[in-house]
Amino acid sequence: MSISKSLRFKIFEKDNFTCQYCGRKPPQVILHIDHIHPKSKGGTDDEINLTTSCQDCNLGKRDKIIKNPKTKKEIIQVLENAKESEEQLNEYYKYLKKKEKKYNKIINEISDYWSELWNYEYSLNNRGKLSIKKFLTFLEPEEIKESMDIATCKISNVEECFKYFCGVVYTKKRNKYEQK
Repeated sequence: MSISKSLRFKIFEKDNFTCQYCGRKPPQVILHIDHIHPKSKGGTDDEINLTTSCQDCNLGKRDKIIKNPKTKKEIIQVLENAKESEEQLNEYYKYLKKKEKKYNKIINEISDYWSELWNYEYSLNNRGKLSIKKFLTFLEPEEIKESMDIATCKISNVEECFKYFCGVVYTKKRNKYEQK
């Protein structure tokens, strides 16, 4: 039975896409998965028996048993670290999704406010919403809405008003940083 692609890339990632015998990496070499203890001599497809090898080293080694530069204890530690890293990444991605969901909710609220200011005749397009997302990195939602109020009181053309609104936002940003 051949090694699955997911397991193959898991081993490559564990070994930093580096041949564990000679240290070479792609694109200079093609990587293989090598059985530390060859299958022909009773080795298994367990992660602990697999290592990254370049094509030259793997074909040169053939079915010989060579001591892996990493001890069994080191391999177990690498696997445990990889598992911990994977768990942390999963949690980090959950956090980012939650944060993105929160941002999108605020962006939609601000977008609805813009539409309300124009008696629901105009709404923000995706580019406008991306601007709002950027503005949220340095202003609070209420400051952005206040900037919208200022702009709509001065300019009656929606396109010109949005440009003026962006100018008001950047003025607020500049004033905020000058006060620090």
